[in-house]
Amino acid sequence: MISIYGPRYGWTGAQKGLSPTEEEYERARELHKPIYAFIDRIEDEATEPRQQTFLDKVQNWDIGVLRREFHSLQELQDLIRESLTSRDLSPRQQAMVQPAQKDRGICVTICKEKTKP
Repeated sequence: MISIYGPRYGWTGAQKGLSPTEEEYERARELHKPIYAFIDRIEDEATEPRQQTFLDKVQNWDIGVLRREFHSLQELQDLIRESLTSRDLSPRQQAMVQPAQKDRGICVTICKEKTKP
C-alpha cells in the first residue's frame, strides 16, 4: 500500500470514527501488506492533532512501515520509485515483495491538479 499523508486528518464519518485513510492503513496492517508511507512536507502547514496522532502510529518503525518525508513532487516520485525497487525495505518487507515485482521496471507518474480560483 502506498500512502501519502498531509497535515489534515480528514473526514471521520466512517463507521469506526476513523478517516478513510486510517481505515485503509488498518486494513493493510490486518492483511500484513507492505506499507509505504510518504509524509508531505511541501507546505509549512501545522499538522492537526488527530493527524499527528495517526502519523505517530504510522511512523512507528517497530511495526515495519517504510516511512519517508518529501519536500517536492519530484522528491516524492523518486522516493516511491526507490521504495518499490526494494532498496529501502526492511528484511520483513523484502520478504513480502514477490520476486517478479523486484525485477519489473517501475514507472511513477504524479499528477497534481490545478485548482481554479
